[in-house]
Amino acid sequence: MPRKAPTTVTEFRVTLGDYERMKLDDLLLTLRIHSLKDMWATEDGVLRSPAAVIAAIYSIVTIIEAMGIDTPIPTPVDAYEFIEGVDVKREAKRALGAESNVEFLARVLFGMNPAVAGSNIWNLYQYAQDVQAGDTTWSE
Repeated sequence: MPRKAPTTVTEFRVTLGDYERMKLDDLLLTLRIHSLKDMWATEDGVLRSPAAVIAAIYSIVTIIEAMGIDTPIPTPVDAYEFIEGVDVKREAKRALGAESNVEFLARVLFGMNPAVAGSNIWNLYQYAQDVQAGDTTWSE
């Protein structure tokens, strides 16, 4: 049987005041939080423990850095860049004839000959020796 076309349209409008809007916002927030309950209430939930939360955040940050966006959180991508930088610095020191601080400490600890000038620790050692001897030619 065909429907009869409506002859009038009635529009109802509900106007909320500040108090009603605030209460409605509270209700919607409560419903949103309740809908997320499964994230921490179950064994498989992402937020079941602080370690799981940290692991999830770290995974997201690692993926972001792998895409080329730098973040302040250290990740394996940063470790790769750091190791490359260490290699470049090591080669630069060797080109100047200086040894690294680690090589200097290894030589001193194992009773080998003292290090050549150029490492930061050697310079500090030499400065201390000169100050004890009364040499004031060092300048800042």
